[in-house]
Amino acid sequence: MKRISRCLLRMVTILAWLACLGAFSAAASASPTTELLVKLSPQELEDGARALSARSIEGWTPVGVPGWLRVRVPEQQLERVRARLEHTPGVLAVHTDHPVRVALVPDDTYWPSQWALAKINAPDAWDLTTGRVEVVIAVLDTGMELSHPDLSGQVWVNPGETPGNGIDDDANGKVDDLHGWQFLEIGESSNVSDDYGHGTHVSGIIAAAGNNGTGVAGMAWGSRLMVVKVLDNEGNGRYSDVAAGLVYAADNGAQVINVSLGGDEDLPVLRDAVDYARARGALIVAAAGNYCRGQYVLFPAAYGNTIAVAASDRDDRLAYSSCRGPEVDLTAPGESVYSTCLGGGYCSSSGTSMAAPHVSGLAALIWSHHPEYAPGQVRHTMWVTAEALQEPYTGWGRIDAGRALSLELYVLHFPSITRGADP
Repeated sequence: MKRISRCLLRMVTILAWLACLGAFSAAASASPTTELLVKLSPQELEDGARALSARSIEGWTPVGVPGWLRVRVPEQQLERVRARLEHTPGVLAVHTDHPVRVALVPDDTYWPSQWALAKINAPDAWDLTTGRVEVVIAVLDTGMELSHPDLSGQVWVNPGETPGNGIDDDANGKVDDLHGWQFLEIGESSNVSDDYGHGTHVSGIIAAAGNNGTGVAGMAWGSRLMVVKVLDNEGNGRYSDVAAGLVYAADNGAQVINVSLGGDEDLPVLRDAVDYARARGALIVAAAGNYCRGQYVLFPAAYGNTIAVAASDRDDRLAYSSCRGPEVDLTAPGESVYSTCLGGGYCSSSGTSMAAPHVSGLAALIWSHHPEYAPGQVRHTMWVTAEALQEPYTGWGRIDAGRALSLELYVLHFPSITRGADP
């Protein structure tokens, strides 16, 4: 009987004190408050609740989970109240309540067709960031349709250039390179318009304007696209042009370089350009290639200091057309990917060319959320948060954007990782 009385008295004291705090909080409603969640032992809760009802004490509310109560506390008293409760007999736990939110689902017209972004949990990542304009992704491809309604506002603008004045204002050797540069056999120029369509589709996957009520959403629509045209109107180009494009992108501030192309040969000029861009702090994401004979990956994806990307399907299986091999770092959706097309339209396309830009977009999101990260930390974040697949040659697995953005990378060194050295 004495034990019950002591228990009852202690419980009345605890909850009456909480009620006083609640009343104080209501009286000072102009002051910021925080809700504490308090868990009581079953016996104390039962006895205390009866006593509170008998004494008409108010100001606390049950959470709806057995044993838990909620009380609002003035922020300036939060730590004092928490400390007192944590040292009170009969109180099993004290926590601050936290907000939750819905995962951002964009209102773009064709979002229901974008299975790939849903598969990699992009909406969960978008709750944290949709990208920052300071993060620039260079797209080495066939150019871009600059007038496309989902891309026109997504293009990088060279801050050192005055458009159309015929002068190399930033002294980088390129006249009027406002949005990028063209490296083709027919000659160099500032004309980066897409006359094939491949680059426009890739660009949309990375950063098509999102949540704008029309078209599609890109992975990192808050970031910007540097257009580096290295492929012609038939989708063909030269190693030397790709190499020059890599150097240009790195020199002009691209943090991520998407290379949805490849070749069979390991040429020193391409290797040197990759090394140069990496030394300048750029992260190079490259498509593994399509319909390779045997188990190998195209260059530059085969280099250890790039991120080689294979293509997966809706069921997380390696796409039939995807090249494969031990060089693969990550897998991303690459079948029937819906994105921007020439003529202001939208269409589906397949291949590792469509898989790589998902990874480039994710890298941009990570860098937007963690601008302090080094390239190696961005790369490792994508590696360790990937969803492991059952098939061989899928690298660390299929990327998971939501998981990658929620990771706080405290361990920055991975001794077991041997493919490519990262700063």
